[in-house]
Amino acid sequence: MLLSYSSLEQYRWELIKENKYQNEINSADYKCKKYIKYFNIFYLSFPFLSFISNFIADYSTNFKEPHLTHQVWIPWSMNKMLPYLAGTILITIMTLSTVVIYVSFCVLELTFTFQISAYLQILQHRLETQNSDYKTVYQHHQTVMQFLRIYNETCSVQMYIETLVASLEPCGFGFALIKGLKRYEPGTFDLLYKMILVLFGPYLLCYCGQEISTQMERLHESSYMSKWYDEKPKVRRDLYTMMLITIRPLTLNYRLFITFNFECFTTVF
Repeated sequence: MLLSYSSLEQYRWELIKENKYQNEINSADYKCKKYIKYFNIFYLSFPFLSFISNFIADYSTNFKEPHLTHQVWIPWSMNKMLPYLAGTILITIMTLSTVVIYVSFCVLELTFTFQISAYLQILQHRLETQNSDYKTVYQHHQTVMQFLRIYNETCSVQMYIETLVASLEPCGFGFALIKGLKRYEPGTFDLLYKMILVLFGPYLLCYCGQEISTQMERLHESSYMSKWYDEKPKVRRDLYTMMLITIRPLTLNYRLFITFNFECFTTVF
C-alpha cells in the first residue's frame, strides 16, 4: 500500500514538471480536499452528536434506560449522573477511535480516486491532441493500470466486506428507527444519524469506483477518436491494444467478481 501511494506521488510530480497538465491536477486536488473536508466533518462529528443527543434523552428519563452509542458492556451501574458520564465518555472515546481509523481509510480512498481520475483525464487530453507523443501514452496507460492492480490487491477484500456488511446494517438500524418513531423514543435522532452513516459508507466506495469507471469509458472514446491510423505500425499496434483493453477496463473491483460502482450500490440496497 505504501509502495502504491509513494509511486503515485512520484508519478504525480513527474506530470507536474511537464507544466502542461496543471489544470487537471489542480482540479483533482481541489475536489479531493473539498470532499475530504465535508466527509471528515460528517463522520467525526458523529461520536459527539451521539453523546449529546443520548445525554439529553437519558437526562429527560432520569437515566432509567441509558442510550449508548454502541451497546458495550459497562461493569457498573449507569443510573446516576457521574457513573453515566464515565460510561458514556468511555464509549465515546472508543467510538471516536474507530471512526478515525475508518475515516483514514476513506481519505486514502478519495485521494487515490481523484488522482487516478486526473491521470486518466491527462491521457484523454494526450490522445485528443494532434501531434501528440503517442509512444508515451501507452506507457502512461500501463502505469495507471498498475496502480489500480496494486490498489485492488491491497484493499479489495476490505471493500468487499464493507459492501456485505452494508447490506445488513440498514435493516437493523431501519427496524430500530421505525420502532423508535412509533414509540416516540427520545433516542431516535441517534438512530437516524447511524442510518445515514451506514448508507453513506458504501455510497462513497461505489462513487469512487464509478468515477474511475466513467473516466475509463471516456478514455476509450478518446483512444478511438485519436489519429492512431496515421501512426507507424508499432505505435498503431500499442494504441489499438489500449482500445481493446479499455472496452472492458480495469476499475475498482474484488477479484473481477464485484465491480464497485453505482450499479453495485443499487444492488446492495
